[in-house]
Parts: sequence; structure tokens; C-alpha cells
Amino acid sequence: MFVRRSVQSARRLYSSSAGGGERTPEQVVELLRARAAGEPSHVKLSPDVEQELNQEFERAVRDFVANPDLSKDVLRLVERTSAQRPRAVKISSANANNASSRSGNVRQFPNVRRTGGGEPYSAQELYLRQLFHQRNTTRLGASVEDVYRPHEDVFSPPNAHETSISTLLAAGAHLGHSTALLRPSTQPYIYGVRDGIHIIDLDQTLSHLRRAARVAEGIAEKGGLVLYVGTRQGQQRALQLAAKRSHAYYVHSRWVPGTLSNATEISGEWERVEVDMADSPTGRDLSLNLHKTIVKPDLVVVLNPVENRNAIKECTAAKIPTIGIIDTDSEPSLVSYPIPANDDSLRATDLILGVLSNAAKKGRESRLKKFLQYKQQTEQHQSAAQFNQH
Repeated sequence: MFVRRSVQSARRLYSSSAGGGERTPEQVVELLRARAAGEPSHVKLSPDVEQELNQEFERAVRDFVANPDLSKDVLRLVERTSAQRPRAVKISSANANNASSRSGNVRQFPNVRRTGGGEPYSAQELYLRQLFHQRNTTRLGASVEDVYRPHEDVFSPPNAHETSISTLLAAGAHLGHSTALLRPSTQPYIYGVRDGIHIIDLDQTLSHLRRAARVAEGIAEKGGLVLYVGTRQGQQRALQLAAKRSHAYYVHSRWVPGTLSNATEISGEWERVEVDMADSPTGRDLSLNLHKTIVKPDLVVVLNPVENRNAIKECTAAKIPTIGIIDTDSEPSLVSYPIPANDDSLRATDLILGVLSNAAKKGRESRLKKFLQYKQQTEQHQSAAQFNQH
């Protein structure tokens, strides 16, 4: 740009004169030198270098003014240089943007301790790099859907109708025991053998699970007590949530022998409270005979029947129906409603327990709804009877 302006100014000085004619090269050099003397100098030079530059400048101006071909070549070179200048402008603008972003980061995080080139990153710089990486890569990749999440079987289990064979398969309910531990009575529940392990038929599992869910729903709807029993390690959390969900009870540590068969000794000192169909205390004083009665559950759900045979025997003697998860090494005739599945898998037991507790919750909600309707109708009849008497 400076060269183009110098060429244009030299031509204008050469073509215009006071008398209307053309100036000589010596006059153009003197005019350019006089104009340059009026401008401030940005670079301080020694006298020898300045004199040498002035001589070269005078020779260039004389050649340019006297030779028209040279002036055309210079103008062509100036146009080519000006055409390439926007690229340099873009690069400089990009560098300016980077510099502005760096200055913006400095303003945003003024207390960050910056390390040198040969030093490792500080903890602050590593954290900022992690934030930058998350901000730029969080939305990359594919969106994964229909993923099995085992914790949902504990905190928000599905209903019996929402449970499918794929759900049971993902929980590992199809894996049985070794073929050497087979009980002949579990043969109807076996689908086949793979790598020396029996595979449980999940069609049978699903049908038996839905039947047991209907039983739990019906007992809870009629106001019965449901007891969950699971004494293996890792089942406590699922038992607590299932009992809280369906307003039931649970045993997670150990089944005390004689809890049902010798209840007068085991549970004779437990406090007894009478409740209505809405599970609210009636406040009525119980007689001595009612205090001595044995409170028994109306349904017992056993997650591991092999380790809790005492509980199953006591339930059978007390005529209490039982629901049990039957593996290929268990005896299905010991429980009232067997569910063929893998009792060694926590995912499978959590899923089955969640389905049964949801069914009991549904039955209890139905009972509360019916009781509320009955209570409203009773109040309406009483108010109508009092109105007719007056």
C-alpha cells in the first residue's frame, strides 16, 4: 500500500507543474524529499545509512519516471501484492481473536496459577482443561437408548404387565445351577443345557411371576399382612424399599426358629394395636384375650428358600401361603406359589421382589380407595338419617 501511494504520488508530481508542463526527474526527487522531510521519522538511522538510502531512492524515482515500461511493471507488482493482502489480514485477525480469547480467559479466571513451558500442569489448569474438554466433547457420539439399569429394579421396579422376557433375561433370571445339582421336580421349568448349566424357561418364569403378583395384590387388597424374607448378603436395601413401598414387613438378617410355631415365647411381648381397613389405629382398648392372640402374616415371600427351610416349614404348619424363588437345586413343592428363576442373582431377586411389592402396593391402594368410598357413603347415610329424624 505504501509503494502504491508512492508511485501514484510520484506520477502526480511528475505530470503536474506550476506552468502546466511536465517536471523533470530532478524536480520530482526534490518535491518527494521535501514532502518526506515534513513527515515524522519512525526509524532513527545513522547519517551514512540515510545518505545511501536517499541515493537509492533518487535513482529509483529517476528510473521510474523516465522509463514507462518500468512503471507498468511496478504497478502490476503493486496490484499483485494488494490482491494477496486480505489473506494476511485474515491471519492477523485470527491471531487477534486468539489473543482476545486468551485475555478473556485471564479475565474469567484471574486467580489461576499458570505454569511455564517445561513445568507440569497445576491442579487448577488440569481442572480447566477438563472443563474445556467436557464442553467440546459432551455432545459428541451416539445417543444410547433402551439400556438396562439394574438400580431401577430396586428404586422404581416395573409392574407385572410391564415385565417381559427380555427384562428377566437382562437380570440373569434364566441361569440355573450345574447339571449335577438338578432336582427332578424342577424338570418342567428347564429350557435346556449350555456349558454344563441348566437354562430356566423364562416363559414359565413370567407366567408364574404374574400369578404370584395377582396373589400378592389380592391379599393386600383384603387387608392382609405381607412378610418378605431374604437373608443373603446384598438383599437388605431391596427388602427395605419393598416393605416401605407396600407397607409390609421384612426379615433380612436371620429367621429365628419358632417365630411362628412358638410365637408366645418369641413375640409374646410385642405391642399390639388394632387398625381399620385404612391402616389407621382405631384407639380401642384391647382385651386380655386379644393381647394373647398370635399375629401372623397372611403371605410370606421367600427370596432364598434353600437357606430358609425353617421359615417355610413354619408357614406350612401355620397354613400361611408362601411365594418362593425356585432355582434348579430347590424343591418347588415346598412353597405355595413357586417362581422358577435364579435365586443367586441379586438382579433377578431385586426384580422379582420389586414386581411383587408393586402388586401389593396396587392392592393396598385399591383397598384404601374402596374404604374411602365406603366411609363417604356411610357419612351420607348418617347425615340423611339425622335430617329425616329432625
